Amino acid sequence: LHLGRPAGGQRMATEASDVSVSDQTGVPSWSKSDLLHTSALVLVPPPHLWAPIQHIRALHDKSYLRWMPHVNLLYPFLKDDAKGRNFAAAAVVAEEALTGVAPFTCSIASFAYFKHAKSCTVWLHPADAD
Repeated sequence: LHLGRPAGGQRMATEASDVSVSDQTGVPSWSKSDLLHTSALVLVPPPHLWAPIQHIRALHDKSYLRWMPHVNLLYPFLKDDAKGRNFAAAAVVAEEALTGVAPFTCSIASFAYFKHAKSCTVWLHPADAD
């Protein structure tokens, strides 16, 4: 698998196929039509932390077995094809954008929710940085 952004090129190579990129920036040119509501970029806690999270979810989320414990970072996210081209191209963009960002710890200060017609979404509020 070769991932990269060609210098001044029109397309980004990912495995055997290409993904369209913007002429000016070299960044893939995704649009709203490339997003899918069954796709998300998520933060997944380590499996050894799942039990207490799943206990709470079992009480309040009828679909808790459908999805692993997670925090949505980007939703909706890209739809992908059978060869993984959009995900591979998105990984390149994310890797380049996050180059130089050191690992960090995030603590949750509180949580709240907002209601939908027949459900609600819980959101987490991170603690202020020290």
